[in-house]
Amino acid sequence: HLYADKFEAFNAMVLQLVGMSGCRHIHREIRKLPTIDGYSKHLLDDGNPRCLAFHRIKKDGQEFALIEVDTSDNKNKLSTLLLKQQDVLFDWERTIRELEIRLLKSSLVWPSKFLKKIFGSGFKRVSHPKSPSESKSLLDQETILRWAERVCGDMD
Repeated sequence: HLYADKFEAFNAMVLQLVGMSGCRHIHREIRKLPTIDGYSKHLLDDGNPRCLAFHRIKKDGQEFALIEVDTSDNKNKLSTLLLKQQDVLFDWERTIRELEIRLLKSSLVWPSKFLKKIFGSGFKRVSHPKSPSESKSLLDQETILRWAERVCGDMD
């Protein structure tokens, strides 16, 4: 709960997405990125843990994951990651753990080779909407709705 506000716009987008036809929310969690010897990006500038928001959504019988990383310290700009479940017995926990490690080892860059190996063409980076210049952290409802519509379109 302490880190939920870092993902306010992302969570608002997921709520919009789930309200769309054919989408159903399955799972939600906020995970602290793991500590890895020799790597420091698991912490924000203020010393707090860097977190990842992980949601699973079912659309028209197909399961997807949406992943967002807290980059509020502006260390990197990371798009929202959309992953398409590869088979019924897919191990999300193991895959997300490996993704977190590779993300940290590549200095907060989505690990493309790993994603391609696991998901083939079933992954997509969805760029964030632009914030109005006067308030960098706030997005209006219309902007969030358009973000959700882009994500929904990428699920087809």
